[in-house]
This record gives sequence, C-alpha cells and structure tokens, in this order.
Amino acid sequence: MLKQESSQYRGFRNAGIRLTEELSPQIAQLYGSRIPVLLPAIHAFDKAHLVMLAECALLRPAHAAAMLQALRAMEREGVVAVRSRVGGGLHSGEQYLIRVLGEEVGGRIHLARSSGDLSSVSMNITQRDKLLALMRAANALRRTLIGLAREHTGTILPGYSFGQQAQPMTLAHLWLSWAATLERDVERLHSAYGRVNRSAAGAAIMVG
Repeated sequence: MLKQESSQYRGFRNAGIRLTEELSPQIAQLYGSRIPVLLPAIHAFDKAHLVMLAECALLRPAHAAAMLQALRAMEREGVVAVRSRVGGGLHSGEQYLIRVLGEEVGGRIHLARSSGDLSSVSMNITQRDKLLALMRAANALRRTLIGLAREHTGTILPGYSFGQQAQPMTLAHLWLSWAATLERDVERLHSAYGRVNRSAAGAAIMVG
C-alpha cells in the first residue's frame, strides 16, 4: 500500500492510503458541495471528541493537548477558511492535524469514531443551531405582536372572509391570531429540536 507523507497528507479517499488511483473529480465535487455549511459543527465535534478521548485515557494527555492547541490555532485564522483549504471534508480536522503534528499524533483524532458519527453529529448540531435561531426569532415576533395588541384593543377594522368584508374586529384580535399561529409553529420547532438535540456519536455505521 502506498504511503503519504504527513506534511502532504490528503486523506484516505485519495491515492496513497486505501486507493491507488485518484478520486473522480465529479464524485469529489459532489461530496464536497454539502460540507462547508457543516464545518463549524465538525470543528466543535472534533474538539469535544478529543476531550472525551483524553478523559477516557484513550489518548496521551500530551497528544490531546497538542491537537487541541492546533485546533485553537486554526480558529484564529478561521475554521471554515482553513478547513476548506486543507480539504478532507468531514475529515478536514484529521487532515489538518496530520499535516501539522504528523500521523502518529494527528491521526489518532478519529479513534473510536466513524465517518457516520461525523456526518450525523455535525448535521444535528447545524440543524439544532438553525432551529434555535428560528425559535428565538419567532418568539421575538410574538412578543412584539402581543405588545402591539395591548395598545390596539379599541382599534376597529373590518374582518374579511373569502375577500369580502364579513365582521367588525379589532386590530388586537388580528395580531393575537398571528401570535397564536406563531405559537403553534414554535411548538413544532421545539418538537424537531428534541429530535436533533441528541448525539449520534458512538453509534458507528451499520452494525459496527
């Protein structure tokens, strides 16, 4: 089997580790297109995984500290920028650490973790962050609508049914109906949050 130099390591999907030929450019492009949005979450998972490995004595403390310091150095330049430049997609952290610290140290970050763990956990973290942002925005709008409704309990306007004036109503009633709709939306978002706020780390792939 071919061996890549640590300083030029380009990952196991490229020639030199498991493969003897380069990956098809079309496949590489398809694989890489969905990764950038996940990179901040992958970075957070990499750091948490290193802490776990150290706490479980699966890594030498000096190795864990060196890898965490390298990842923190990456943050100063910009996680997405560095990981995109280094390449490796889900495994950009491993690829970066091998180049910086050598395979005997950097290559150990993937100990006790599968590529499926990386994919599922990073997607859950990303979706969770977006759900939290949506819930914060929806609740902020609800507070605004309820505040406005208090000021307009006596403001009369026509209510419409199928495009025709139907009944008199207040502006407060209209805005509170919107607030109630948003409340149901937040309940749905919160339900989705409960499902993505679970770590898939350690589940491995298939029956691993």
